[in-house]
Amino acid sequence: MKGLKGFFKGNGFNTALFSCLGVVIVIAFVVSFNNLRAVPKPDPQKGANNSQFNVTEIQPAGKSNDNSYLTPEDKVKVSEAVTTENNKVTNFGTQKSNSETASNKTIAKEQPSIAKEPIKEVAVANVAKNKEVAATDNAVEPAFKAFDNSQKMTWPLDGDIVRNYSMNNVAYDKTLDLYRMNNFVSIGANVGTQVKAAADGIVESIYNDDEKGKSVVINHGNGWKTTYSQLQDNVLVKDGQVVKLGQVIGGVANPTKYSILLGGHVDFEVTKDDAPTDPKTIMLNGDDAED
Repeated sequence: MKGLKGFFKGNGFNTALFSCLGVVIVIAFVVSFNNLRAVPKPDPQKGANNSQFNVTEIQPAGKSNDNSYLTPEDKVKVSEAVTTENNKVTNFGTQKSNSETASNKTIAKEQPSIAKEPIKEVAVANVAKNKEVAATDNAVEPAFKAFDNSQKMTWPLDGDIVRNYSMNNVAYDKTLDLYRMNNFVSIGANVGTQVKAAADGIVESIYNDDEKGKSVVINHGNGWKTTYSQLQDNVLVKDGQVVKLGQVIGGVANPTKYSILLGGHVDFEVTKDDAPTDPKTIMLNGDDAED
């Protein structure tokens, strides 16, 4: 003790130094104690981060995870600002979702009227068309009464036979000055005389021939056909036309050079299954025809 007292007495500088050191230690202790009292105690109910405010805070540059610079009032303002922004985001998402839902409902509501109406119209049109076709099919009747062996044809015009049918023997042709066979009869008539259909039928063809001139072929059904030649160019029928017994098909023309000596006439041919037939055998009053 004497030595320590002597040390302090003998050295005033050392005494002052230790006094200052003691004061610093006391101040440091007081500051640390106050800081410890300012830190809030952990509260398990506030979450694992022990934060007093359960909000996401924006930190200034250079301050990572440190909000000690904010006062409690500032923290409340930050919390309210964050909550407001979160509410805006949530409300925007809800409004967008509601808008999309409403739009989808509108589209779903409109689509049936767009999709179904044309289909309905087409279906109705198809039904109407089918009914029309069915009605037409039920109403179909033969275009003409087919000719058969129990019937008789009528002569296409009144006149004398100036050239006979002669497929079984040859006959003299005075225009050509030779003997030959004929698969038709020639009926004399004045130029312009009307030529009529010998029976019901349909016009099969119309053509020009150097020997026979303008010709019309009528199909009478069951293999029967008639051909009318030496006609004027302006015939009164056309291909595919249905004609009736006695209907005028044309007029007598001037004869071609191959039969000019016969004068005005019509060459009348009858065939069965494309084989020539003597017209007298199937013509009405054929037996009374002149040779």
